Amino acid sequence: MAGRINRWSGFAATVVLAVLSAVGAALAGGCAPRGPSPQARQGAAPHATVRPPPPQKRPTTPAAAARTPGAADDACAARLHDLSGLLLLYFVTNHRLPEKLEDLAPLADPDMEFGTTCPASGQPYVYVPAGLPRSGSSRVLLVYDAVPAHGGIRNVIVASPPQGDQPLATWVMPFTEERFRRHVQPGNPPR
Repeated sequence: MAGRINRWSGFAATVVLAVLSAVGAALAGGCAPRGPSPQARQGAAPHATVRPPPPQKRPTTPAAAARTPGAADDACAARLHDLSGLLLLYFVTNHRLPEKLEDLAPLADPDMEFGTTCPASGQPYVYVPAGLPRSGSSRVLLVYDAVPAHGGIRNVIVASPPQGDQPLATWVMPFTEERFRRHVQPGNPPR
């Protein structure tokens, strides 16, 4: 029996080496087609080359730049993702949400740029520890841009409070001004 296993092991190793050699040759160009393609030999038109569209010019006026999503929008979403993670960490550690966003600073990684203001508007994010509920939904609005600084969009953090065996969950989302207004009803004034 031991001889049979060794013989099969040697065979398997030979097969593996042969496959790896073939793959290496293919990657090195050993299987690259030579000469014209069968379509070209038969007189068929070659495939058209698809070129990417030319890059769009960024607006140069401040008003046009404010309407165009850019790096500040990405930085805002990234900052809210960082805050979202810190809110979850704080909740797991303390079994409640912090009183203010600045309470999250000690939990931030040393190499993380901790901030509680929107990079696009420079205004502090609005934080509602109890969350702003919306009728018909279990999700609440926890953090949002003070103004729609992203071309009429406010970036927000929405949370689903823990229920039963489900933990606290958060999402960073873009809200149009209309969606934001529907969520922030007269009974839920922003603070």
